[in-house]
Amino acid sequence: MSRKIIITPYELGGLDAFNKVLNFPELKGDLPQIDVPHIFFSAITISGVDKILSFDFPKDSNTKLIKGLVTVSDKEKWHSAIEKVNELMAYYHPNIDKKNYSRAAYRLSNLLFAMETKSSILQIFKDELFGNLDNLNPEIAVPINAIEKSVQIVNSKLPVLKYDINKIDIERLFKVLESKEFGFYKEAHNEISLNNNLTTNTIKRIEKAGKDLYESNSSIMNIKDSMINSIPLTSKVIEVFFGKLPSIFMELFSKILTDYLKENKSLAVYDCRNILEDQLKRRINTNANKT
Repeated sequence: MSRKIIITPYELGGLDAFNKVLNFPELKGDLPQIDVPHIFFSAITISGVDKILSFDFPKDSNTKLIKGLVTVSDKEKWHSAIEKVNELMAYYHPNIDKKNYSRAAYRLSNLLFAMETKSSILQIFKDELFGNLDNLNPEIAVPINAIEKSVQIVNSKLPVLKYDINKIDIERLFKVLESKEFGFYKEAHNEISLNNNLTTNTIKRIEKAGKDLYESNSSIMNIKDSMINSIPLTSKVIEVFFGKLPSIFMELFSKILTDYLKENKSLAVYDCRNILEDQLKRRINTNANKT
């Protein structure tokens, strides 16, 4: 089973902004340039992702980890998801500025798009998955909150790339990705989407495969506390959220959900918030130690 991530314009914008911050002259000083997108894509690749596609190539980066750009069809699906969700949010909030629900609207669009393209969800910033729901109509806030609360989070010790691996070491990374240990690690991660729950057996299998992967590649990897997240598409979640949609939206949403459930039972969420935050801390601490 192939696992893929699609980098949407939202994530591209976030990575570009973070790249500029970390390489801002006053923060960078005489330190080497950091290729934030490359570090970011290296980290999610080693998390068991087969393929990274993007709406565009990131600015100021020469990373070789993006396998290609999304198809015209996928772009149409993305814009359609945004359009339909904006219609849904406007239906419930006819007199509210859309900036008050833009975060929730984006994440719902992302949820639909991920299901329709059989991809996973990225969380890259330090906020709640769906943002602040206080300004939303309870008829849509309650179902969204049900999805938020259904997210399963398990802390685990998993292999991560050392931050000092750079583009010069890319061939070493590619060799890791072709190894049998990484193949076993990917297979273990596949269980996240194939089951409604993050069972003890699933976590143990991921940890075991992760330990084997680390021990074979300790020169470029560390073992670090990590989080495994998923959104289980159980009958309860489906009933609370999808079952409450107005009929004018139900046909589209239910078709996407039905097609997704033919192969999967959960949506994997890649919590990448610490990747960017750790880079900022390292930059600040390095400068502090020089003074």
